[in-house]
Amino acid sequence: MACIVKRPVRGGKGLLVITDAELRGWIYPSPALRARFKALQRHWLIAVHGNSAICQTYAPDDLIAAYIAGPGDIIATDSRPLEQITMDCSNFSPAFFDADGSKKFWDVLFVSRNQPFKSLDKLFQVVRRVFDQEPVRVLAIVAHQGMKAVQTSEPLRLHTSMFNEEERKLFTLMAPWIDYPFPFDLPTLAQFYQRSRVLLHVAEMERHPRVVGYAWAAGMPVVAPPAAATLLPPELAQPPGFFAFDTVAAAASQLRLALNAPALPASYSAFHLASFQIGRFQIEIRKLYERLKESFVDGGWELDSLDMRLARHHDARAGINSYTASLYQFASLLAKPLPDVNGPQIEMSLDAAACREADNAQVVREVAAAEGGALRRMVRAARNVMGGQ
Repeated sequence: MACIVKRPVRGGKGLLVITDAELRGWIYPSPALRARFKALQRHWLIAVHGNSAICQTYAPDDLIAAYIAGPGDIIATDSRPLEQITMDCSNFSPAFFDADGSKKFWDVLFVSRNQPFKSLDKLFQVVRRVFDQEPVRVLAIVAHQGMKAVQTSEPLRLHTSMFNEEERKLFTLMAPWIDYPFPFDLPTLAQFYQRSRVLLHVAEMERHPRVVGYAWAAGMPVVAPPAAATLLPPELAQPPGFFAFDTVAAAASQLRLALNAPALPASYSAFHLASFQIGRFQIEIRKLYERLKESFVDGGWELDSLDMRLARHHDARAGINSYTASLYQFASLLAKPLPDVNGPQIEMSLDAAACREADNAQVVREVAAAEGGALRRMVRAARNVMGGQ
């Protein structure tokens, strides 16, 4: 995705943010696309949002002005530090998630996509252990990528094999697949949070996931592996707001403690609600311009829906979490004076205009060649391993 955080105004550069997936998967392997983005630097600073679930290593790059990611998420390859704003999309939860005093119905909420790195088998192991002591009411929402994924779903198999019919009346598993990966709009999703007491998260290596940020915005305790609290200030990365675990047994115990935790201090919500964090983000951006010795001209801000916009893609494989225009087309549009359009969701408004820009087939060929080369290297490595056995 290309997220416009600040438009160029009165001679001052704008701020454009791409995801780390676009940087690694498209710009790095494609000289043609990189040249298109280099041309934007006359009017734009280009930053990278750390979408990845794990920390990443980067060399200094004259294309990238800064990284927007949590502490420790971005590691420099040498002694030269990388410019960073230590925030990410999970800081910008919309007001839908602010605690509204709703009566709770579910004890435990779980929200995820059906992806291997989500460690979904742990969900069923933890809930099984909890149920063996005393059942609680659980809602698990696991989005699937298409009907075929539902038909072959390992989470559905575990749900029906590990829990009997009576237990499944308390343990509800929803497996939506239409409009993957976001089958619910945010106001609807927020209703599940508002009516739940605790969020359970089980992905072992995922750092500050957005679903966890939504929970803290809603004033909910979170039970999760330590990595999920990477973005939190140290004084908040502990009970009553965060209950860390490293084993299934510990997760079940921590879940019981979290269900009896007192109401959370308001600082948890404030750290994850856009209404509190937008001002801090603007201050950090102004500081970035100063460090880069770039002229800062106030105005041109596009700060709505940053929880979603900072993490959106230009890749059809991302489902509805993507734009129609290619990254090359969008960059071509931004090389010109912007149409008289602004937010909310400014990129959606510009998408049709970007689609009218000429695309570049060379970009696709360069990316495909790079992916093919990586696959061939993996095959050769596997054959070398097999040959040595």
